[in-house]
Amino acid sequence: MEDKNTISSRILNSASVMFFKYGYSKSTADEIAREAGVSKRTMYKYYPGKSNILEHLIDMKISILHQQMQDILNSDFDFPEKLKKSVSTVTATLQEINRDFLDDIRKSVPEIWQKISDYKKELVEKYYTKILFEGKKSGHFKENINIGVAVLLMMNAMELILNPPAKGGLPEELEKHVPAKAEVLFDEVLELIYNGILAND
Repeated sequence: MEDKNTISSRILNSASVMFFKYGYSKSTADEIAREAGVSKRTMYKYYPGKSNILEHLIDMKISILHQQMQDILNSDFDFPEKLKKSVSTVTATLQEINRDFLDDIRKSVPEIWQKISDYKKELVEKYYTKILFEGKKSGHFKENINIGVAVLLMMNAMELILNPPAKGGLPEELEKHVPAKAEVLFDEVLELIYNGILAND
């Protein structure tokens, strides 16, 4: 008899592939069950509905990201390395996410969208605030830099990524230069925050 954890993992893996490839709303319970090689009845024994599968996947990603960020924060790395590793960790988590997927979640399952939005705030407040203060203390920022403003910019960067403006919100000439993938957008926004837009003398 197949292990329950194995069946659950197959369902989650199949759903994850379909959600990110086709979108949440376009992936049906029948298709997920078929992809996982189980009956829909069996799938419902583990997850009562499609939204429960999505919520479990999101919870797993949040839990893993939380532990990774905590490890970085507690490490002996200097500020530049902590910032670099924290950015690469977040972008690795976001690499499968695009604007269409996020927009789909916001419209289809607002309660799960709210969970993602709440964690975004926690991520910035709990981890990036401490990393940025550490950077200022170690002399990596100018003395007159306001860390509160830097944190606010970071929160708005996360909001921009998790709640992107509707397509067409920018002139077409600018729109085509905005990265579609969340991890690329996040990386470029942080590059602007950390290094600015002015050329070096």
